[in-house]
Amino acid sequence: FEQSYIIENKHTYIYLKFTDFIDHLKISNLIDKHKNLILNAKQIIIDVRGNRGGSDLAYLKLLPYLTSESITITDDTPYYHRFTKAYCDERIHAISELIKQMPDSDDLDEYKSILNLYKDNYNKGLVNINNNPEPDTIKGIQEKCPDVKVLADFECGSSGDNFVKFAHEFKNIEIIGRPTKGMNDYSNVMFVDINGKYKLSVPHSKDGNVDLGKSMGKTGIPVDHYIPWTPEELEKDIILETAINRFTSL
Repeated sequence: FEQSYIIENKHTYIYLKFTDFIDHLKISNLIDKHKNLILNAKQIIIDVRGNRGGSDLAYLKLLPYLTSESITITDDTPYYHRFTKAYCDERIHAISELIKQMPDSDDLDEYKSILNLYKDNYNKGLVNINNNPEPDTIKGIQEKCPDVKVLADFECGSSGDNFVKFAHEFKNIEIIGRPTKGMNDYSNVMFVDINGKYKLSVPHSKDGNVDLGKSMGKTGIPVDHYIPWTPEELEKDIILETAINRFTSL
């Protein structure tokens, strides 16, 4: 797929498009570059349709720009990682390389904490990493809550799922389109090479909601305003047009 991160001024609203959350540094720099534009916007559209996922850390920096309030999110559901030697080796190497690229990043401590998670649980097998949950607080930096529309569809998965899930916690955000793919019952995929001919994708984490009968696999993350597909969508962007029309004022 063609990777693209966009923040554009559409005069009556600003438009943000993320095809994925893979390149954390690029997304972070883009948000910094357009900081004032986002903070002055009264109406915002965030398009995560078809989002291929990546890292949740890539979008966390954006969340405070979407509200003027403090939002507390509590999640005490177990979350399991299968810490095999191969999995830990791969993640420790990948995160260490990322840390080298971000000496001045605001997220450096977060990445170091994740790195220590793999080092502390090296080759321990299945471990619940959410056994002492603390509430997450998103501290808004807007002077006044903007009117935000998030566009989602059934091709939005992984970190895309999680972004839409977070968006549900904001009272000023309306999610429009279709439920997301629902990929995160089992995630944190590692690719295993088989005889140089095949690559097997193996998830190494499990959401404890599966054991509670709350799997997202068949439902995805729901939307607030559902738009069924019709042939008209072959000619124009119905979901985007609906979002624009649902702003309280233009």
